[in-house]
Amino acid sequence: YVFERAAQTDPDYAEAWAFLAEARQQRGLDGKEQISRALRLEPDSTGVRALAAAYYRRQHNPDQAISLLRQNIAAAPSESIWYLELGSVLAESGKMELALDTYQQAIELYPENPDTFIALANFSAQYQYRIEDVGKPAAENAISLAEDSAAAQDIYGVILTALGETKKADNAFSLA
Repeated sequence: YVFERAAQTDPDYAEAWAFLAEARQQRGLDGKEQISRALRLEPDSTGVRALAAAYYRRQHNPDQAISLLRQNIAAAPSESIWYLELGSVLAESGKMELALDTYQQAIELYPENPDTFIALANFSAQYQYRIEDVGKPAAENAISLAEDSAAAQDIYGVILTALGETKKADNAFSLA
């Protein structure tokens, strides 16, 4: 209701249309008209593109989501969130090496941020992709940066479980 009112009050407010599309989609309704309008009104808005990428992801249109996220990276190359989102969409669409490269770009931007390592380890665990040489080192780096992080300990436990190292995994889960 609030997003509908915002869009009606200011029909040129692109973000209102984008959030209305998101709200409609969350309720199981179609938001295509609203997201299309938002993109027409503000095609250069990173916020509108992010919401549109989420919309297209749910519509099983990864190519459109990838294009929008790449535009956000071009507009804000120092924002790791766009790399992490792009990596996730690439992985969902089966482009594992591109996803890995994208996660690694986020890590290169912020090598002291444990969240980027956690995201890479999650990717590796979720897709059972290069757990030994990518997932485990990423989880270990996350722990070295944030030993008290429950998320880092948890993903380390998941990775160790996948590798059959159950005693170490149990310890990591206990720490988490």
